[in-house]
Amino acid sequence: MNHYDDAWLAAYYSRTGIKPPEDDVSRARARKSPIPPLRGVLPHGPDRPHLAENSPPDCFPGARCHCGGEALSEEEEQILLFQWAGYMMGTYPELKWMFHIGNGGYRSAAEAGRFKAMGVKPGVSDVFLSVPRGGYHGLYIEMKRADGGQLSDDQREWLEDMSLCGYRAVMCHGWEAARDVLIDYLRR
Repeated sequence: MNHYDDAWLAAYYSRTGIKPPEDDVSRARARKSPIPPLRGVLPHGPDRPHLAENSPPDCFPGARCHCGGEALSEEEEQILLFQWAGYMMGTYPELKWMFHIGNGGYRSAAEAGRFKAMGVKPGVSDVFLSVPRGGYHGLYIEMKRADGGQLSDDQREWLEDMSLCGYRAVMCHGWEAARDVLIDYLRR
């Protein structure tokens, strides 16, 4: 688990304009992030220091990745979203109920068959927040790269069906768009 000291958190709250938590429980929650270290997960390191273990969220909550290099992949965008969620649990404790739905990715034919037998369905969204708000039962987010990406027919059908079932279901280009949707949803 990542831990952040009071000085780092004070600088973060000052830089982002986010109001720091006032009670001891929320302060303790803000010092811990359930996000696992990213070292070894992503195919790059020192060229993107904000993706390294225990690094300050220099790219939060504002601009696109400002440390140079190529555009972020969909996977990297989603990792940044969950990093941001870890930092924001002191403000939005409900984010602990947000999770990735492991439907995507490349699998061998045997593994794909086993996953299908276990109930994996095409088109299911990448992220789900199991918190009711504003008349919705929960929030589905289909992540796409900030610089592109389109819905498949199955993904479009899933989002439409979940909307009809009383969920908020959206596609987001990039982690910042998903962050904005989450904040809007949780403030309802």
